[in-house]
Amino acid sequence: MNPFKTNLLWPLMPKFLFSFDKSKATLRDLKSGREVSVEPVCIVGKSIKLSAVGKDAINAYISKNPGKHEVINPFDHPRTFLNDFDAAVAVLMYLHKAIYKAQGKRAIVNPVIIVRPLMSLAEGLSQIELRALHDLAHAGYAQKAFIYTGPDMSDKELLDYIQKVNYEK
Repeated sequence: MNPFKTNLLWPLMPKFLFSFDKSKATLRDLKSGREVSVEPVCIVGKSIKLSAVGKDAINAYISKNPGKHEVINPFDHPRTFLNDFDAAVAVLMYLHKAIYKAQGKRAIVNPVIIVRPLMSLAEGLSQIELRALHDLAHAGYAQKAFIYTGPDMSDKELLDYIQKVNYEK
C-alpha cells in the first residue's frame, strides 16, 4: 500500500532530525537547515515535573528555587543510551518548541522525526532500544518516526531516505 495516497499531509509535515549523545541534543529542520541544541540535562522538582532543561536554565532555576533538586542527563547511562525516558521526552519537546520559536512559526501539523543516537552502536540496536527511540519520537510530538543509525548524510539525502523508507512500508 502506498502511504502517500492515504496520508495527504506528508508533503506538509515538517521533517526533523533529532540527534543526541551524552553531551548534546540537537533538533534540525531538514528543509530549512535551522537547528537548535541544548546540553541534555534536566532538573526535576518535588512533583516529578520537569522544571528546566539545559545548564543555563538549571542554574537560573536553582538560584530562584533553592533546595533539593535532582539533575538528570537522560542520555547518560553506562549500558544503554537512555537513562530517563520522561526527561528525554522533555528535552525533545523543549527542542521542538525552541525550533518553532526560532523560526517564528507555529506547528500546524505534527512533524516527521528521524531519531539518531550518536553513540557507538557497534552491536546495533535491540528491539527494546528501537521501541524506546520510536516511542520517544512519538511522545515528543512526532506523527511519524524513523530510527537512523547509519553514516552521516546530508539533509537532502536524509529526506530522500525517509521518503523511500516510507514509500516501501
